[in-house]
Amino acid sequence: MLLWIQRLPLVVAFYYFYGFTLPLLAQSIPLPSSVYIYGTISNAQSPLVSLDLPKNLLLGEVESYAARIAPDGSFMLYCPLQAPTAANLFHANQQTTLFVFPGDSIAISADAEQWRETLQCKGKKGSERNQFLAEYSRRYEGGTAENAELNAMTHKDAGEYRYHADQQRQQKLHLLATAFSKAPETTFFRFAEAKIGAEWADNLFDYPVIHALKNNLMSTNLTPGYYGFINEPHDWSNPHALPLPRYAELLKKIVTQRIRPTTNAKDYDHSRYYADRHELAKKIMDGKTLFFFQAQNIIDALTYTKPEDIADTYREWAADCPYTEFRTVVDSAYAKAEQLTAGKPAPDFVLTDAASNTVALNSLRGKADLPRFWASWCGPCLKEMPHSKQLAEKLQGEAVAFVYVSVDENPEAWLNALQKWQLSGKHIWAEGLKSETAQSYNVKGVPRYVLIDSEGNIADGNAKRPSELGIEADILRAIRP
Repeated sequence: MLLWIQRLPLVVAFYYFYGFTLPLLAQSIPLPSSVYIYGTISNAQSPLVSLDLPKNLLLGEVESYAARIAPDGSFMLYCPLQAPTAANLFHANQQTTLFVFPGDSIAISADAEQWRETLQCKGKKGSERNQFLAEYSRRYEGGTAENAELNAMTHKDAGEYRYHADQQRQQKLHLLATAFSKAPETTFFRFAEAKIGAEWADNLFDYPVIHALKNNLMSTNLTPGYYGFINEPHDWSNPHALPLPRYAELLKKIVTQRIRPTTNAKDYDHSRYYADRHELAKKIMDGKTLFFFQAQNIIDALTYTKPEDIADTYREWAADCPYTEFRTVVDSAYAKAEQLTAGKPAPDFVLTDAASNTVALNSLRGKADLPRFWASWCGPCLKEMPHSKQLAEKLQGEAVAFVYVSVDENPEAWLNALQKWQLSGKHIWAEGLKSETAQSYNVKGVPRYVLIDSEGNIADGNAKRPSELGIEADILRAIRP
């Protein structure tokens, strides 16, 4: 950020550093590659105000710019900006979504004790669209609106809730259509429509689960064709909406629901799941949004399945993707996951067991090994433990080692779980999901199973669970590769 300050005129840099506001200066200095936000925050809850701009959407990284709030509540904030984007303005524990263009000059005023209710946007350029977002937030976001939506999901049946969701969407679109003294920029209008549509569709996805949960039901009775909304016309290719978490997550839900009839087929080859999602996305999205979704999908495949299953899809995507920030992340993820492809040497580790003895993976050479990554807080992990015990009993006498690798952050939680559940076997501790061992085995979640053959090579980088059919045969093949 200091480099950016050094590029400003000296007087601007001085005032920027000390947090004073210069509204008149903003009117006279053209800054086509920046956004200028200034104003007053009364009853400030911290000495700073900041703006987060998206940097790498795949990693969730942002470029954050902060300014001090002067004793009179005034502040000024310059940020470099090359293209329109959604951004987040922060003060203490308060947050507001803005949509900013290069050259914007926006005056913000708010009472920090009643942030959402009092926030106003004025100024030379960019104020009208951001005043709309402030009014939208007052009406449809925050605790009161969330409670009203939860109440509707709880008490309305599927048909009633669909009508409610459609009506609310129309209200939001009407507010957008009537909020401007002149037509808003096309880029912002598309962003706002995508935001409204994403909230509508996401609520419809959430309804069945929340209605069942709140009414103590096993499932919610849905009207015929309830999920037909996923086929209705909507903007699923808006790159400016990607910084919105609900929009980005909704892309996954749409593809998952649309591919379900295919994956539910009796003879479906589940090793094709992520590759098929990749192809289906081409029918729904395009441009940057498509490459973003496909990048996420490849990373998920590398996390939850075998790298071999997505290798051809990855290579095709990498050759076509024009977005360096996406390729860099996916290339790195693939390179790491590729180390767990069948035939590669298994990464060694030296960890501590429950008796404080060290256990090295290499010490188990000559046996097939099934490291199980788990944690004391993981319900599915604990559910698999009896199946693990039964599998070990079936294979008693065979050259196979069963090793349980805990990724608990706290060793006490791990040891307490061993005692509470009376878990037998060789248990060792890997010091959390961010540990070198968990990272070398690409463990992003648990339970996770890896099958290593008797020669110390990967037999299956994402092996079956002990409860799944075929795991016994897989282990026997790994004993005699």
